[in-house]
Amino acid sequence: MMHTTIDTPDIRLAKMLIARKLKDKGVDLNPDKLVATIKEDGDRDPQIRLRYPLRKVSVSLQSVLGRSESVTAEDIVEIADEQAEKYLRILRECVDLEDLLAEAKTVAKRQISESNRRGTSFKLLGVQPCTIQAREDWMPSPEVTIEMLNPGLQPERYSIVAEYPEDIVRDLTDERIVQSQTLRAVRKRWFDEVGGGGAIDAVVVAAIRASGQNVPEVIQRMRAVHHGLVLPCGDLRLNVRWKDGLITTACAINDVASYADSILTLKKAKKASKRSLAGLPVHVFDAETLEPRDQLFPM
Repeated sequence: MMHTTIDTPDIRLAKMLIARKLKDKGVDLNPDKLVATIKEDGDRDPQIRLRYPLRKVSVSLQSVLGRSESVTAEDIVEIADEQAEKYLRILRECVDLEDLLAEAKTVAKRQISESNRRGTSFKLLGVQPCTIQAREDWMPSPEVTIEMLNPGLQPERYSIVAEYPEDIVRDLTDERIVQSQTLRAVRKRWFDEVGGGGAIDAVVVAAIRASGQNVPEVIQRMRAVHHGLVLPCGDLRLNVRWKDGLITTACAINDVASYADSILTLKKAKKASKRSLAGLPVHVFDAETLEPRDQLFPM
């Protein structure tokens, strides 16, 4: 999803119409204070988003346009009408909105501090009103933006839209998120201490070398993709992926045997037996050279 700042003649006209409509209602607003962006998500219609200043924060209102090549005068008037009317309603309740945002920020900071003391890796980036459709008759909820470690152990932004402060606590204490972030935080701290950038399963190292490819080059390619790679290795196709800082592989060896998540599965006529390979050495690769190091992953 892309947000592109725009300042076309049509948008400038819409801004001036909005300012004039607000002026008629006793609200002075400089059109230059409005920042317009356009968002297009998949096959949906384009959405014009205008950001309005309040006393302490700003709020973003969206208006949907059709997929016509040109915007008509009627489109511009409709955008100006719905944007101005919605902004007036928000202005009337801006004190309540700002109080709600302040409460959400307090709750988020308290919960993140408590979670971090227990070993997670949350960081609060900001609290602002979520973007809403200008034509809809409801107020924006607080949107809490936090930074967490992604599967590659890199910082990434995530947003929580919370109608009530307890929604923030619920999301930040979700068992799956807490466990994931705790594990990633521990791994990242250890990698930082040894100067490593991640870990790679010893089976993956052997498989990549057997496929005739260079291990550092494969690691470099892994950094650029989110859904893993498929590498040919003789008659096998290796599904290589990076999850929680560890590069692993999965493949169907033949009709009887398959390997995934450090487990070798042997299928028989009536049942399948599994042999865990966990505990075998895992090589740490250096963040700069991308070459595997000799240290063993201690988890």
